[in-house]
Amino acid sequence: MKKKKTNFDFYTVDEFIDVWNDEKRLVFIDTGIDEVVGLYEDIPDIIVDLNLKLGITDLSIYGFESGAKLLNTLGMFLDKCHPGVREDIIDRLVKLQTFEIKPKKYKLLTEETLQDFYEYSEGYPTSFDDPYTDEELNLMEKEYLAKQYIDDGYSFEEGDGDDDR
Repeated sequence: MKKKKTNFDFYTVDEFIDVWNDEKRLVFIDTGIDEVVGLYEDIPDIIVDLNLKLGITDLSIYGFESGAKLLNTLGMFLDKCHPGVREDIIDRLVKLQTFEIKPKKYKLLTEETLQDFYEYSEGYPTSFDDPYTDEELNLMEKEYLAKQYIDDGYSFEEGDGDDDR
């Protein structure tokens, strides 16, 4: 029986400095056991690859700077996800889930290496642009819910509801 390959590629401090200088969008990924940092653009590959290598793993993914929850998974499938993030990742995620394509190579950053980076770069600017601010996420969620409300046949116009019971 062939043993599953479970090794991952991790950034060194020097490699992460380049990522930092390129102002890449970052996310925190919580596996329930470990927390790592990855690139926003790699979310679909990370979701599927971690589940293939570790077995069914529920993930929670947060914005790096804001700490706002972007999504959580049930195994390699989305459970809850902000609509803007879903739009950004869904096409690639579905192709990965149906094995049309293989996960691309990506790197993760451990908490220890992140701490080393902070110590090394004391005085270095420490802000990133999250993919979405908390305000944008809340607005997207409200817009999504309003669209669902309309798609379900409801209206925001006065007198169009079942309020006359």
